[in-house]
Amino acid sequence: MTNDEGGSIDFGPFDVYADVERRDAAVARILGAAAPDLLRRAEVRSPVVMLARWSAPALALVTVIAGLSLMTLWRVERRAREVPLATVTEVLLPTPVSTWVSEDRAPSKSDLIMAVEGESQ
Repeated sequence: MTNDEGGSIDFGPFDVYADVERRDAAVARILGAAAPDLLRRAEVRSPVVMLARWSAPALALVTVIAGLSLMTLWRVERRAREVPLATVTEVLLPTPVSTWVSEDRAPSKSDLIMAVEGESQ
């Protein structure tokens, strides 16, 4: 390979095999730094062992979630009288019908006509 002036480019500093001692020292440093990870990966673990390691934290998490859920259910008081029946009826029925239902009266003829005409328009 040549440079712009026509001379050859010296790639000598990049030659890994030129200085064997420097290469061996670099390899030894890399292997020394990677030794803990290599030892950890060399251990043979079955999937059952891996799952067993997670069972204690998972069981603790499930226990905490169940306890919080039970405390919440115990503290929440749901009362049916908080939502009046007329509110539910008004939501489910058309406006003219919910009017006479909320007033707790029988519909008149004009109420029925308005209910039928209101749905057809």
